[in-house]
Amino acid sequence: MPPYFCRAFAVLPITIGTIGRQVKIKLLKMEQKKKYRGIWGLVFLVSTAALIFAIYSQWEWLTLILPFLATSFVKAMDIV
Repeated sequence: MPPYFCRAFAVLPITIGTIGRQVKIKLLKMEQKKKYRGIWGLVFLVSTAALIFAIYSQWEWLTLILPFLATSFVKAMDIV
């Protein structure tokens, strides 16, 4: 019988001895990695401020800020 997968654990039902009851054993605990959304939010705010300043000062290299702005927004919103 294939293991059953739920959100947090991989569970495999087995039979113990002559009792005949099925016991679910937690084989693998899948832990979620710590996500640093706060740091990405701060990077997004700094990138936004830099973009506004670049627009105001008519900086020629304005487009260099856009990848940082877009990436930090996606990471802060936990889309990726």
